[in-house]
Amino acid sequence: MNRLAQLNVNWSSSPGSTIVDILEEKYMSETEFCSNLNIDYAQCRGVISGHNEITTAIAEKLVQTLGASKEFWLKREKQYREVLDNLASTEDVKRAWLQSLPINDMLKYKWIKASDNLYDACLTFFGVSNVETWNLIYKADSGNPAFRISPKFESKSASIATWLRQGEIIAEEIDCEPWNKQKFLERIEEIKLLTRQKNPSIFIPKLKAICAECGVAVAIAPTPSGCPASGATKFISSNKAILMLSFRYLRDDNFWFTFFHEAGHLILHGKDRMHIEVTDKVNYASSPEEIEANKFAGEILVPFLYRSELKNIKSNKKKLISFAMKMGVSPGIVVGQMQNDGIISYQYLNGYKRTFNWKDIDEALNKN
Repeated sequence: MNRLAQLNVNWSSSPGSTIVDILEEKYMSETEFCSNLNIDYAQCRGVISGHNEITTAIAEKLVQTLGASKEFWLKREKQYREVLDNLASTEDVKRAWLQSLPINDMLKYKWIKASDNLYDACLTFFGVSNVETWNLIYKADSGNPAFRISPKFESKSASIATWLRQGEIIAEEIDCEPWNKQKFLERIEEIKLLTRQKNPSIFIPKLKAICAECGVAVAIAPTPSGCPASGATKFISSNKAILMLSFRYLRDDNFWFTFFHEAGHLILHGKDRMHIEVTDKVNYASSPEEIEANKFAGEILVPFLYRSELKNIKSNKKKLISFAMKMGVSPGIVVGQMQNDGIISYQYLNGYKRTFNWKDIDEALNKN
């Protein structure tokens, strides 16, 4: 008993580790020990390895062979099994979390590296130490105002969180001047002129540079599977905002409307929450902030003063091109506004919209 009292027992290890320590102290072999217990050798080995549980009968035999009390051995066994149960539960949590993440796309986009330990790789990606911390920051129902999405998209929150996290990582590498709302508003018209540029290698670097001078880090990344986002904004500090874009649909009308919509959030609304634009516009039907951002974007692209002229364009190519030049935007954006206002169907005049591809976008993003 005195020897057992002196042992530094690791309660998370199997009782067998304590048995081995005592056997070494007593210079007793496993064969002798099993013989003294008067049980089958395989069963005895199972007790030492932790595979077999210490029953009341075995605990009584351990008392006779090694000392201590029956209660000691049964408590040792009980606590060890509780540790195993907790570990099993933890593994289930880890497995469920990993299954909720778009791992294949994270690997495809090289947001994480292939690893034997994807759990640690994903924790590193999100900058957290465990799933519990991730839940506090990113889970849709966490109550975190910086990550609040419609209940309609809660099932996709892990994919949305992954995309947003990639935006944060990109933004961390972008040097920005302090956020200046007035300066950003003043340079909106300059940004609008970029809508006429066809080549992403021209307009993306210029867009990022102008925004950085106003305290806005433009982060562009494709959406992983399950993420329905076109754009998002949030402040990562009082002096730096992220404006994130996904190039969803790879069309100029969608890209630029999304940009100015998100710019509207930064200019019109506060710093205390995140805004995400998803593909389902019904999601925003009752949101005053989303309606305001839509109006802001529409007013920038085709000011209200001129919107009545959209009805006169119809399918007249000359009128369409002329009006687009007058507004300082691409013809595709005019078509998009006509569709949005219900003047023409969404299947009409789409040939005027410019399309992009990720090869050109990636080259533009990697351009020095």
